Amino acid sequence: MGMVLLALGLTLNTKTGLGASAIVSVPFTVSQATGWNFGNLTLVVYCLFVVAQFILKGKSGSGPIYCRCPSASCSPGS
Repeated sequence: MGMVLLALGLTLNTKTGLGASAIVSVPFTVSQATGWNFGNLTLVVYCLFVVAQFILKGKSGSGPIYCRCPSASCSPGS
């Protein structure tokens, strides 16, 4: 449900003329070139990101150090 709402927000952002961010530039370009639905293409790309995350993390759930958020060590109070 969260990815559907995110795709909807990005579609509305693009359709209102506010532009496309770097993360949705590929689905936006493909939708402009082919006429496919931008929201559906964005959802597909985000699903591919989730699959890639599962592949990188592996079965144990704790991936290599480059998969973790580097800003966690920069948070206040640490």
